Amino acid sequence: MRPALTTAAAVLARSTPRASALLPSIRFSSSASTTPAPAAVARPYVIGLTAGNQFPVYPSTKAAGSSKFTVVKKIEGNKKAFAQDLAREAGFPAEDVKLNPVTGHVQIKGFHVDKVKQWLSTTMGNSAAAV
Repeated sequence: MRPALTTAAAVLARSTPRASALLPSIRFSSSASTTPAPAAVARPYVIGLTAGNQFPVYPSTKAAGSSKFTVVKKIEGNKKAFAQDLAREAGFPAEDVKLNPVTGHVQIKGFHVDKVKQWLSTTMGNSAAAV
C-alpha cells in the first residue's frame, strides 16, 4: 500500500496547471478570406531597417565638403538592380548613382536623403519608416 506516494502524486498533478490553461487558444475561421492582399512588385533586393525602424540613408561628405553624396546601406540581394531602379524611378541621372564594390553601399551624388527615403517608403511599402 502506498498512500503517501499516491497522495504526493495527486498533489503534484493538482498543483501543475494544464497546458490549456497556460496557452491561449487559437481558433481558425473558414469564413475568412483566403485571397491574399495585392503585393508590391517583387524586387530582387531588400533594404534592411535600422534599430530605430528607419531606412539606412545617410548624407556624407568627403574632402572638407568638396564632394557631397547620399549613402544607402543595408542592401541585401541584387545591389546593382537596386542602383538601377533607384536611378530610373527616383529620377537621378544614371552616372550619379554608383555602387561601392567594397562596402556594397549605393552612393548618390548630392544630398538627397529625403527624396531617397520617400522613394524607398513608396517602393518597399513600409510607411512606418517614411520621412
